Amino acid sequence: MNTSTRPMRILIADDDPDVLNGFAAVIRSLGHHCDTAETGTDLRKLIRKKEHEILFMDLIMPDNDPEAVLKSIVESDNELEVVIVSAQDDEQEIDRILHAGAAAYLVKPVDFDILTNTIARIAERLDGGSCKL
Repeated sequence: MNTSTRPMRILIADDDPDVLNGFAAVIRSLGHHCDTAETGTDLRKLIRKKEHEILFMDLIMPDNDPEAVLKSIVESDNELEVVIVSAQDDEQEIDRILHAGAAAYLVKPVDFDILTNTIARIAERLDGGSCKL
């Protein structure tokens, strides 16, 4: 699969600053624009701006309910694609989150090829392709 894609506007939410900064550095090295949110409050402010195409969101953040955020995005007119990123590798949890509307679920530590393929597939779908994640 060709993983080169147009630059995407990506938002990353994680309460661990090391994970957040490392993830953002990788995203930027791929040529994408990236904003970060370390708190649920910051995340909600950035989502309301509707400036991003993809949200990579940690499943467990102290001041954030990722399922409520996912639900509000799915039910709104926001075209933001949500990718859950978590250390939890539980098949039932993954299925539940995907059925709730997440575009993908990535298990930490995230493999570079999986990350680039996920971004490329979302970009293709957003640009009118029929690619399923």
